[in-house]
Amino acid sequence: SSGINAEYGENGVTETVTVVIKQELVRKAFLGGWRHRETGKEYHNCGVQTIPKRKYDSSMKRSCRETQTVKQRNERCQTTSDTSTQMTKTGCWVSDRGDKVIVPGKYVSADEKFAYMLRQVIILQSYFRRWKARKYVDSIRQDHVRRIDWEKKEEERKR
Repeated sequence: SSGINAEYGENGVTETVTVVIKQELVRKAFLGGWRHRETGKEYHNCGVQTIPKRKYDSSMKRSCRETQTVKQRNERCQTTSDTSTQMTKTGCWVSDRGDKVIVPGKYVSADEKFAYMLRQVIILQSYFRRWKARKYVDSIRQDHVRRIDWEKKEEERKR
């Protein structure tokens, strides 16, 4: 470990910070880089700077049946609320005042839905392309105006 003096803040407070450098015990293979001629210090390419792959114990089975299966446990689940319906019949009348009548909508086949989605995608693409074209034309227009202004200034400067 070594100490580094650092200045910070408005009043220039100096503080010594201890920096611990961790030395790896693993000797890495030299896969490329360069060496400083005067100091002899080695600079490695980034592939060398990573920690080598961990070697696994080859005696341990890794592709057997036990390692590839999971023991499962089944549980039954019963909801806490039970529901029921009651119909009007002889001897029992049930009011239908609060009932809501649901009418099914138009049936849409998968082909019709795909055709509708395709039409919507085409519309969206056309809007996007129009926005891109307008943006491009506006940039060209601004460049043209800047060019004309520059040419006018150049003519005035030459006079």
